Amino acid sequence: MKFKGQLFIKISLFVGCSVIFSILAILLVLPTFLWVISGPGLFDQAFYSSVSPDGRLKLEISRRVDFPVSEMIDPSATVTLRLRSLDTDEITNTLVFRIYEYYDLRKPRIIWAGESVSVIDLVDGSHRSVDLPLPN
Repeated sequence: MKFKGQLFIKISLFVGCSVIFSILAILLVLPTFLWVISGPGLFDQAFYSSVSPDGRLKLEISRRVDFPVSEMIDPSATVTLRLRSLDTDEITNTLVFRIYEYYDLRKPRIIWAGESVSVIDLVDGSHRSVDLPLPN
C-alpha cells in the first residue's frame, strides 16, 4: 500500500509540473505566434521610400518586429534605413536602430542636402533627425 501511494504522488507531481510548464510555455510563445500568423511576420516590411532630386539615390525605410515578441499589442521593432544607388542597385549606406513600439513610426520629412540625407520626425514623439552620409 505504501508503494502505491508513493507512485501516485510521483505521477501526480510529474503531471502537475508538466501542466504548469506547458501553460507557461504557451503564454511565452503565444505573442510571437500571433504576430507571425496575423501581423507583419518575421521579415522587413517596407514603410517609406524617397528618391533624391537628381534621381541617383533612393532612401528606403523598413521595419520588422523584434522576436521573440514580449508584448501582444505593440512590440518593439527594428528600423532599417538603406541608401541605394539606382544606377547599380547597390546599397551604399545602412543605418539600423530599435524603437520601443512597432506602430510608433510615422511618415518622416526627408531633406536631401549636399553631403547627407536627413530623416526628421520618423519616430512618433521624437523630434530627432537621423543623417545618412551620401556616397561620393
